[in-house]
Amino acid sequence: MNNGIQYPAFNYDGNITPYAITGNTENPGEPSLTELAKSFQPVVGQTSLSEVFPDENIGERHVYIQQEMSTVDTIFPLVRFGEPDVILGQNYGTTRAFTVQPLYIRRSSAVSYGEINSKVKPGTMNDKWAPEEQIAQVVEGMVREHNLTWDVWRASMLLGGINYTDPRSGIGASVNAQIPARNFFKYNVVSGYRGRPEAQLFRTLSDFNDPAAASVGVPWTHPDADIVNSVARLLRWFKETNKGMITRMYMAPELKEILLMSNQVRLVTGGLLGVPGKSNSRILPNEEIVGSDQLSLSGYSLGLGADGLNAIAGVPIYTVETTYKDPTDGINKRVWPKNKVVFVSDKTSNGESIQVGRTQFCVSEESGGRPGIWTRKQTETQIPAAPGMHIQMGNAGMPYLRYPYMVAHMTVCETQDINNRLGVLGDINFGQF
Repeated sequence: MNNGIQYPAFNYDGNITPYAITGNTENPGEPSLTELAKSFQPVVGQTSLSEVFPDENIGERHVYIQQEMSTVDTIFPLVRFGEPDVILGQNYGTTRAFTVQPLYIRRSSAVSYGEINSKVKPGTMNDKWAPEEQIAQVVEGMVREHNLTWDVWRASMLLGGINYTDPRSGIGASVNAQIPARNFFKYNVVSGYRGRPEAQLFRTLSDFNDPAAASVGVPWTHPDADIVNSVARLLRWFKETNKGMITRMYMAPELKEILLMSNQVRLVTGGLLGVPGKSNSRILPNEEIVGSDQLSLSGYSLGLGADGLNAIAGVPIYTVETTYKDPTDGINKRVWPKNKVVFVSDKTSNGESIQVGRTQFCVSEESGGRPGIWTRKQTETQIPAAPGMHIQMGNAGMPYLRYPYMVAHMTVCETQDINNRLGVLGDINFGQF
């Protein structure tokens, strides 16, 4: 309740700028509820995206990221003996920078005293459910949604940026991750960025060594797609272009399942291929058993484990299985597109480790000015409403890429290609409401 006070509309929209070359004591916070919320955060758990965007609290609302870019050295000019030489500049590097400012999230929950004082504890016949346990359950649910929000934004940023307008508040965010255009590849593009033949990275096992240019690329869903060579060629390009070593790849679980069906994987694991009624061929590569649940196929650079295919061309696979109910249509959906593979490098070509991204939590609307999750409560509703309380939770932050050029995208097929290969699709809405 603001007692009729109108607060000014501040320009505090989330934003990441493109590169450029160059406490209030009147409304105290609720420490007990905030500590309770923080205690639930580790319980909710981390996802594979948290490794690329680890949490970090920063006191400032704006973060200024500056990078030094070194130049390529040249050679000395030739001169004639005794004659003047050429005066050259001393440009041994330059700097570039961008600024990050946060997104603000906040929501409230209502608790009816009459309801929590009369509920029976789940799993019992007549035991009273302690009100404090019910309030803790409300807080835990809010923390789950809080953490899910940031995980959705992390995925969006890794996929290229956040472009979303919330239908409940009308507030929108349009934030570009600043991944350079050269880092995007698609399987069926013959003339892509600056005319490069991207389709050449997507060929079959039989034609990858064909020197003739591919007229069209082969999607990874094709049974004979040479997925190892696709990744290996990208690794070489990435090292030369972005000066980094790709160390992980992210994909949807459905795509990972399809890749396990590919003839390349079946062949290197001793699978049988052929046509009924004709002689089958069985190819057994040189295999080295590393452990009871791990098979190293060094000759083919494919890694297999208890969960199926876990590495291609030596790059570990991470699946993104995060689902959420989209407020725009109320449908439970996966945050990661089925046909997209994103490659991340956290190591430079000379072996130096880097932190590609971070989730910055900063000073927000919390009265104490502390960064991170905050809560507050209003213990009495206004008459004539029934007695009850409200709990409010919020945060301010932004997941962003500190080194956007260390992320590369591959669109390896069409979504329908995956659906066709799966045949029967799972229903992620079952058991949800």
